[in-house]
Amino acid sequence: MQLLNIVLPIFLIILAGFVLRRINILKSAWVHALNSYVYYIALPALVLLSFWNINWLDSEVQKILVFNIVILIILSILLLIGLKFIPISQKDRAAVFLTIMVGNTIYMGFPLIGKTVAAEHYKLVVAAATVHLVLGMAFSILTVEFLVQKSKNWKKYAADFFINPLVLALFAGIGLSLLNASGPLAEFFKSPLSALSVTASPVALFALGGFLHGRFMSGHLKTAGLASAFKLLALPLLIWLGGIIFKIKQPALDISVLVSAMPSAVTCFVISERYKLDEKLVANAILLSTAASVITISSLLTAAI
Repeated sequence: MQLLNIVLPIFLIILAGFVLRRINILKSAWVHALNSYVYYIALPALVLLSFWNINWLDSEVQKILVFNIVILIILSILLLIGLKFIPISQKDRAAVFLTIMVGNTIYMGFPLIGKTVAAEHYKLVVAAATVHLVLGMAFSILTVEFLVQKSKNWKKYAADFFINPLVLALFAGIGLSLLNASGPLAEFFKSPLSALSVTASPVALFALGGFLHGRFMSGHLKTAGLASAFKLLALPLLIWLGGIIFKIKQPALDISVLVSAMPSAVTCFVISERYKLDEKLVANAILLSTAASVITISSLLTAAI
């Protein structure tokens, strides 16, 4: 019953968006507007507030940061090496790397894992999610730039990355935390941020459901299925094995595994459109991984609870 109380509401919100888009009550333009609101306003508010409230000098936070950074660097290198042996184009290799590395960490990770772990461990959720959000996007865009665009323009890449609203909110939150910004003025600004942040997850999940409607396309189903399987099964398993090797204690290990087990993010489709990757492959990977995550995340949460 506890598991259902955690998982079911999340996927019911996604289903509601899907159904309302299917019967055309939720318009396509509305989905875009909702995503824009979440991406530029609600999620940055959530990220900024979450990071502001965390003590980044805490030893537990630092340990989970270092572990996830090291393990993601190792896994990214292994993934790039492994993709060379798959007979697909460079564009498809970049798309597969993207859908594996950029997970729905914030849209689904925060609401799902946040309800699972004790309040005192939420700082570890945010810390692990930070690494997967920042490194996942950074490594993926680098991979696309070098495999597809053949770009050496580091200034352009850095400019695009550092004007990302989520990245700006991330650094602002960490900076305010390290400066120990507190007092009446800080609480004055935290109040509207808190009001905006609570809308991020439900609106994002609802928009995700609307986005997924009609995205399933024929073609590249095997490749999309392979990417989804690696994202939902192999990646969490490798993180778990890495945690055993590096002797990461609970609950940090469970949290790291759960964060890595989120399905491919909607952001993958946005990046694929921008860099002219195969949108069919990316859309199918998002849809397949999101649908299958009902089973895989439920299983992981059962083990974690």
